[in-house]
Amino acid sequence: MATLPLALGIADAILSAARRHVGLDVSATADELLRAFPVDGVTYDDVADTLREEARFAGLCAEAAC
Repeated sequence: MATLPLALGIADAILSAARRHVGLDVSATADELLRAFPVDGVTYDDVADTLREEARFAGLCAEAAC
């Protein structure tokens, strides 16, 4: 259950970017989420990969060039 707040934070970040029609800054968002919702065993790369995958599913740009 400890991962639920992190998962909701990821979903909220994706939804927020989609609503604003902007790209997602994966690096900054992953850092922010890990600080707000630390979970043992979850790395920066785990969160960044999940953000990229979810952004792709939502049709968002998730690269530095956005």
